[in-house]
Amino acid sequence: MGQTTNAPRHKILFVDDDQDFLNIYFETLKRVPGSPEIFSATPGARVLAMLESEAFNLLIVDLNMSKIDGLQVLAIARRKYPQLRLMVLTGVRDEQFRSRADGMGWTSSGRSPTR
Repeated sequence: MGQTTNAPRHKILFVDDDQDFLNIYFETLKRVPGSPEIFSATPGARVLAMLESEAFNLLIVDLNMSKIDGLQVLAIARRKYPQLRLMVLTGVRDEQFRSRADGMGWTSSGRSPTR
């Protein structure tokens, strides 16, 4: 008989200050093959606490947030957790802001829906 292996599930942390978008992304990402564990957080100290308490495989961050900008979150994550994969997803249309993110070496970037 073949042995069943329970591969560890990937953990994804999604950070955005818009709860509606977090809900949409959560519903979308939970359909990804392999059933990754999806966590969401609004920006600030909670994000940093979550990064310290869990071993995430991927951090997806919106750039334009009110309390802390996404580049700050990404810079802290890159410095403290170099093995963590980082991704930018944003509705920011400011190319200078986006090029700063690209210049910092993030995994990829895409546009989030805008209202």
